[in-house]
Amino acid sequence: MKFRKKNNLFGQSSGRHARWLVLASGLFFFVYLYLYFGVPGGVAGRGQNQPQHLIFNQPDESVNYFFIRRFALEGEFGYPEPLAQVSRSQVHPRSTTVVDGRVVPIGFPGMILLFGLAARAAVALFGPAAFNLAVVSLTPLAAVIMPWFLFGALRRIFNDRLAFISALLAYILPPWWYYASRPLQHNTLFVTCVVAFIYLLTRLWDKRQEERQWPVAALAGLAYGLCVYVRPAEAVWLTVGALVATVLSRKFLKPGNIAAAALALCFLGAVFFMTQTAYYGHPFGTGYARPAASGAAGLVFSGPQGLSFAQAIFLPFGWHPAAMLKTAYQYVFRLFPAWFMVALVGLMLSPLGVMAKLPLSGSRQDFSALICRDVRQLRVRFYTLGFALLGVYLLAFYGSWSFSDNLAGLASVGSSQTRYFLPLYVLALPFGALVIDGLRRLATVGKLAAALIAAALLLTSAKSVFVSFEGLIMVRGNVETYYDWRGRIIESTEPDAVLVTHYADKYLFPVRKVIPDWKTDEELGALQALVLSGEPLYWYDLAVTAEAETRLRSAFSGYGLRLSAPVAGWDSLELRRIEPEES
Repeated sequence: MKFRKKNNLFGQSSGRHARWLVLASGLFFFVYLYLYFGVPGGVAGRGQNQPQHLIFNQPDESVNYFFIRRFALEGEFGYPEPLAQVSRSQVHPRSTTVVDGRVVPIGFPGMILLFGLAARAAVALFGPAAFNLAVVSLTPLAAVIMPWFLFGALRRIFNDRLAFISALLAYILPPWWYYASRPLQHNTLFVTCVVAFIYLLTRLWDKRQEERQWPVAALAGLAYGLCVYVRPAEAVWLTVGALVATVLSRKFLKPGNIAAAALALCFLGAVFFMTQTAYYGHPFGTGYARPAASGAAGLVFSGPQGLSFAQAIFLPFGWHPAAMLKTAYQYVFRLFPAWFMVALVGLMLSPLGVMAKLPLSGSRQDFSALICRDVRQLRVRFYTLGFALLGVYLLAFYGSWSFSDNLAGLASVGSSQTRYFLPLYVLALPFGALVIDGLRRLATVGKLAAALIAAALLLTSAKSVFVSFEGLIMVRGNVETYYDWRGRIIESTEPDAVLVTHYADKYLFPVRKVIPDWKTDEELGALQALVLSGEPLYWYDLAVTAEAETRLRSAFSGYGLRLSAPVAGWDSLELRRIEPEES
């Protein structure tokens, strides 16, 4: 296959660049599927023409998978929980809520519906056995498409060389690589949509095709709409960024282009509100707000999780500079030190950097003149300034509160904050590319240094992605263990049993009903009601110490309940019945 220089999707692009990107995309698509090659249960269908229910390492992933499956195979947006009334709406896994007796996801309905539509198409073409393979392939597919959009955008802001190097670096960027391999997290899809929007906006700068730009403008509107549809929490900076970019690009935009983008955006807006209505019964319903006493979904205006609406939109965790600095240290420097140092040097060498006018040895050019032509200096400056402002905002939005997803309390590549900062990691790539390209354009020693830096980045990425704490090897081992534990629970409990468990819902649901905690009066009251109604009820958690068991028995006793002796146990886990105290 030959790639010619022509006015294609990415403009005047060299065939050499395209060939390398095709090769990298094909290779990394399969690399990103690492977790779901050979895992017990695999991705094949079985029994009654239904695919086996896969297990994932994180509650959001498990819930996303369940509702994608529900829509793709059955065409339903939620499911009715028969025990909702008797249990006071407490029977449901984490990352879900109960609205009018139906269990629905707390968040990410946009991603669930998009993946559900794609999986539904695969099932229609190839049968239910294709469902699992289709679902776990969608995020890797989005991940290998993003570098193409990045290349197309950056070549119009910087130049072809930096755009190409940035695109290649994107495949091995540690957080991108990691979350491309976590197929049911929505952040990879979100960032792909963001970069697609930036690319389509830069396409509108092409004066040679200004008479035929309305389809590009419409696609830009769709891409922006998809960003908000997939991750509404980012709507503030997305909207501000889109408005500023539109104003700066106004000389390239005709009224027809703006109208096409607005119509596309209105279409996505209608889809957004229809999706919210389908899941939550109201265009402004949300899973993050506490449901009303009537059982209806809470509204976004009431403020998710007890916050005011304004605070939830702008700064949900307040403004805490010390926490922001700590977060920046942990999730920028400490997790990815090699990438941070290379990007920092590149940022200092950029036109806004303190080293921009550093002269090149044996040359009259400085680094600023080297990276882009004079006509693009302004674009690079705006890009750098926008990147810096976005960094401050995201650090304020997500970094003003210290929290950890894992029991060890450690910052890791698998932490939520790493996902939240994914746009920053990706948009920092041209600064790292600047260093590699600048060295490559020097003498032989510079070329060798550039090659060594690239090799070091690849090796440190592989280490972060695979062998670090919460790396893919650890995740794969966890998932394999969960298949074994799920099998033991199936053998030890009745099919209609309800299990009270802190963390096991991610692999027990939906083969068993679950309640994710037992601490509040609502939860303990639900346990009492379930026992009195004759439902088989179990407590399943880490084996407790004598002191902890005394506290548990005291809490349960207040509701006329008691824990039985362990009926099964393995790997420091215990399964006990919850029974009436008088039994």
